[in-house]
Amino acid sequence: MPTDSNGFLTPKGDYKNLIAFQKSECIYDITYYFFGALPAQDR
Repeated sequence: MPTDSNGFLTPKGDYKNLIAFQKSECIYDITYYFFGALPAQDR
């Protein structure tokens, strides 16, 4: 993967291929579905 002068992201901002982004998106999705499945009075 080519990088910019900082060595972190490509000039296009290819952040969706970063492992940290993918893990955080997975944790967010699990949390969203877990709390979405609870009845409203349990929150």
